[in-house]
Parts: sequence; structure tokens; C-alpha cells
Amino acid sequence: MSIDVLMPHTATVLSRSQRTDRANQRVNAFDPKLEGVACRLTNARGRQIFELENKEAVHADYTLFVPKDTDIAETDRIGEVVDKTGRVLAADLIVLLVRPVSTGDGVVHHIEVPCAHTRVATRSA
Repeated sequence: MSIDVLMPHTATVLSRSQRTDRANQRVNAFDPKLEGVACRLTNARGRQIFELENKEAVHADYTLFVPKDTDIAETDRIGEVVDKTGRVLAADLIVLLVRPVSTGDGVVHHIEVPCAHTRVATRSA
């Protein structure tokens, strides 16, 4: 069975922007590097909610599985992961690690990419 059958989602991989502002300072942004990358997104751990004064932070950990030849680095981000219907499963993920997974004979089979997302919201009174 091909690994592609096990990857029903698609992702956009973003890399740090090379753009600069008017003062010739690097812009803190990410630009599309790869689009439509076959993948599988799984929840690595349930969502955690933290409450601080009038703010609430939601943190989620995911694992993204991508083909072995995907050009992805730990400095990249994941813009969106969508299913076949176009529904966004996750967005704005920080890549924590890029871990090639090998079979028993040492041949890389796919890449595991642990990712995280944290969103902070202000609660209304």
C-alpha cells in the first residue's frame, strides 16, 4: 500500500519571509513555500485551556505526517491543513521538530512533524 493512501489531508508549508520593510529590516512574516502537500493530521494530545485574569489561552498539540521527500524544516510553519472537502482542520501551526521515520532496513518511510498552536482570547465581563 502506498503511503499516499494514508494521507487524506493537504497542508500549506510556510517559510520565514525574505521581505524587508522601508528601513531594510526583515519583516516578521511567513510566505508560502509548499502548497497542497499530502499529509495526515492527528491530535497528539487534547486541547488544554489556561485562564489568566481576563484572558484564556487554548493550546493544542498535533502530529503532521508528510511524505519522505517533503522539503520542510523546523524553522517553517504550517499555514493550514484541510480535508478533502476543504474544511480547515488546523491553522497557524508552529513546527517543533522534523523527524524522518525509517523502516527496519533504515529506509526513510515518511516524516513526522510535531506541531503546536496556541491562541489567546480576552474574555468579556
